Amino acid sequence: MERSTTSEIFAPTLNQDIIDGGVMQVYLSLFDGIFILAFSESAIQYGTTSFVPRPGEFLITRITEADTALKEAEGIYPDNQQFRYVLIPGGKSLAVKNHVDVENAEEVKRFFMVRD
Repeated sequence: MERSTTSEIFAPTLNQDIIDGGVMQVYLSLFDGIFILAFSESAIQYGTTSFVPRPGEFLITRITEADTALKEAEGIYPDNQQFRYVLIPGGKSLAVKNHVDVENAEEVKRFFMVRD
């Protein structure tokens, strides 16, 4: 049996123009890694975390297997997940794509000089 949880990330500069023609990427910090969403946690048997953009926010959805609640209770799955996002307006996306791999969180941090 699966269960689903949804939460929102406030993104005030995310507008319909970016949704329609820009680049949007959401990253998940989990354990000791940074993962691009949609992230399948099949390797650790938990489920999938993905996002849906809406003007002003991202909806983060996590679909998990029934036994995940037990794993969370045992402290195996962290409750302090962190998310980051990058928005690139459509006019800039082609130029940026030529210089940075938006699927690589560390490369995006360096390129845009994002602080921890």
